[in-house]
Amino acid sequence: MKGLGGREEREVVTIEVVGPLQIVREENGLVLLGLCGPPDPRVLCITYETNGRQPGDRVLVVGSIHPAGEDFIQLDPCLHYTPTAEDKD
Repeated sequence: MKGLGGREEREVVTIEVVGPLQIVREENGLVLLGLCGPPDPRVLCITYETNGRQPGDRVLVVGSIHPAGEDFIQLDPCLHYTPTAEDKD
């Protein structure tokens, strides 16, 4: 997160995050997938389908970041996949 300071406001930065889901919530036609937590930044993936995912499932999320605070990242749009053995937490 510190490395993103000073970037252009309109610059699009895409990241991948692998880890267990903490939250799976459907709201107003959107799906919210929450990963990580202290000491790591919290990550919220905003997407359209759960694809059957449940809290505790290991996922890989990819999306454009929208920092929402020092320890919170929103990925929107965001895609999610089942990680392979090569994908590390």
